[in-house]
Amino acid sequence: MTLLGSSPLFVAIGGCSLIPPIPARPGVDTESARGWISFAEGRYRFILPRAEMGQGIEIALQQVICAELGIGLRELETVYHQSSGSPPSRATVGSESVQDFAIPIAQAAASLRDAVESGGNIGQVTVVEREIDSLRFWRDTSFIGGSPNDETHAKLTKGALPFTADVAVAGMVFGRVLRAPASLELKSIPSRYNLEAAQSVSGFIDVLDDDALTLGKSVGLGILAASNDALNDIERVLSVEWSVEEKILNLEDHEVDVDRHFPEFPDGDGALDLRFDIKAAPHNPIEPRSALADMQGDRLHIWTGSQDIFYVRDTISRNLGWEAERILVHSMRIGGAFGGKTICNVEWEAARLATHSGKPVQVQWTRAQELANAFHRPPVSYRIQAAMVDGEISSWTQRIASSHILLTNAVLPDWLQGIAGTFIDDAGVTRGSVPPYKTRDFETDVQMCRLGFHTGPWRGLGAGPNATAIESALDELCIANGTDPLSFRVKNATDERLSRVCDSVGTLSNGKTRKAYSVMGKRYGYGMAAGIYKGKSYAAAVAEVSVDSSGNVKVEHIWCTHDCGKVINPDRVKAQIEGNIAWGVGLVLRDTLSTRNGAVQSRSFFDCPIPRMSEMPSIEIELVEPDENPTGAGETMIVAAPGAIANAIRNATGMRPTQFPVQPSDYTIN
Repeated sequence: MTLLGSSPLFVAIGGCSLIPPIPARPGVDTESARGWISFAEGRYRFILPRAEMGQGIEIALQQVICAELGIGLRELETVYHQSSGSPPSRATVGSESVQDFAIPIAQAAASLRDAVESGGNIGQVTVVEREIDSLRFWRDTSFIGGSPNDETHAKLTKGALPFTADVAVAGMVFGRVLRAPASLELKSIPSRYNLEAAQSVSGFIDVLDDDALTLGKSVGLGILAASNDALNDIERVLSVEWSVEEKILNLEDHEVDVDRHFPEFPDGDGALDLRFDIKAAPHNPIEPRSALADMQGDRLHIWTGSQDIFYVRDTISRNLGWEAERILVHSMRIGGAFGGKTICNVEWEAARLATHSGKPVQVQWTRAQELANAFHRPPVSYRIQAAMVDGEISSWTQRIASSHILLTNAVLPDWLQGIAGTFIDDAGVTRGSVPPYKTRDFETDVQMCRLGFHTGPWRGLGAGPNATAIESALDELCIANGTDPLSFRVKNATDERLSRVCDSVGTLSNGKTRKAYSVMGKRYGYGMAAGIYKGKSYAAAVAEVSVDSSGNVKVEHIWCTHDCGKVINPDRVKAQIEGNIAWGVGLVLRDTLSTRNGAVQSRSFFDCPIPRMSEMPSIEIELVEPDENPTGAGETMIVAAPGAIANAIRNATGMRPTQFPVQPSDYTIN
């Protein structure tokens, strides 16, 4: 039997279930939404059922509620959800929040409004579902898109402590778990350390040598101190020596190489034969993950910025052998997650150190720990053969080699990952891997290998890399056949809404799709790309880049059009688009992760940089808003932005980028 949910996948075989199970989740409906909104003593209260990580879901759902209730933002008290005391909700992933939650919450708010106005029993409100057109937030756009400054005002004036690092409790101490500088796929344990030297450090509390502090196959060494500075001193003087098992990974078999996985690539009539390689990349959140654990009576409280607090609760309860009701997880605002904060790691470290010491313990990962111990976007390698006849794609054959995303090795042991992969395709790897254009003959195949570092979901999963390769190959096919890339997409898109955003971006950019030029030693070029995200949201982009004589690429400007159905807050949707453009700049120009012998070597932003503000282009955005339900905006533009940038580099230099991130030495202009 296989179990698949919004959290990582777990499998039960022969009556033996692996831990932890996927938490039971109700569907998002009006009755569950009723549990998130209440009215008492003249004030409305909203329990936010999603994790807020900068995507703007808090203000968007507040605006929906306030529109239905006819109140201002400051009249609505909003609190973050906990793992008990409010209806369970699914993990905050996949750009689903507005799509799945806006209408049920509006229905519940409308029914609560009617009950309050009629003086009825507001403790037993029955939600009466209405036609969508009758909901105030849908038909009255005067409130929707209101200023998000009210949200900022509330944070500043109400003394809110939104992030985990802001929380402090009486008697709190600080913890850290040290690990061997080796692959998480190799068993490693602390073999020797200088406990006496550690005990001499001012602020020393304890050292915990415990097999329960295991991540992958890495057994950690826990340390406790009165301050973070003391933690640093203790780590230094402990001088831990690690025992690491002999290398068992055959690294030749654990490389992402499409030609290695498909040594006999089929001969075809393709006029195009290209290989693309995209390196691994970290999530690089500004906030490294952290957690605070505190035993209060017989209940363990956990404060954490997680995309799935119910998964955290069930993992810790299973690890401790406690009933889930004894674990109360408080959802905190997340300083960047991008799919990376979906499982339980730092939370378990804090819980184990707290239950061991009997003290409240805060564990804050360092940047180096965030890179070494978290999971990352897997590298991916493509080979694409394609041909065009009479302005249409006559054949498209592609092979993809990558590592796991949903069937992540951050959760599944190698034997179970192999079994699961036999029965279930990793939909994270294949997301967006089918070209969204009319194709007479299409064939694709995917092969995956387990890597020495942990891989998993990253900003749209496989959608960004897959679209980058597809849109690059399509652009090259258009060049080879003398076909205009804009008119081709408008004519051959498999979905009318995709055709519409392509047409709109052509108008927005004044048709700048194939007009390279030179100014003062720099070459300028334009490129276009488009795509469909999760079959529901649509994006198109035109990028302008400049390339200097040394091959340095600067993204100068991006025009983009975006269709995610009904828009609740245009400013926040545009902010998400801008964020995805930043990720697109990173994918093409910056994203990299240094590894050796299966272990992550990168330690800081210096080793794996993110785009700087000075590297960001000017941006023009047009929201194409059909009369459709919301379909998700968080990750949509990732299917268009990097491909447009890559195609613009090709236009400027005449050389097709096939290795990402691009290297300036490959694009030196004479």
